[in-house]
Amino acid sequence: MSPSKAVEPKIDARIDAYIAKSKPFAQAILWQIRESIHKGCPGVEETIKWSHPFFLHKGVILGNLAAFKEHCSFGFWGRRCQLCCGRQTCCRKMRWGRSVS
Repeated sequence: MSPSKAVEPKIDARIDAYIAKSKPFAQAILWQIRESIHKGCPGVEETIKWSHPFFLHKGVILGNLAAFKEHCSFGFWGRRCQLCCGRQTCCRKMRWGRSVS
């Protein structure tokens, strides 16, 4: 059995810039969400669509980040979990809750 290779994260510098120009309260939250996405789904790709950071897995949009004046968010896309099992109510690889800075 050969040793498994670590998957290099596909980081987009435009996402760094998006987070950096967000309000200070949102920056820590957005960094944490971004890190969790890469940890939960190695090989996820980052891009910018409609002026917001998006995360894709095998060409399918998983979700997006957004920063606003007084809040920030992560939104899942699609009806089924694309990360692990395809079920409608699953995302066992990531634990989500309320994050505050």
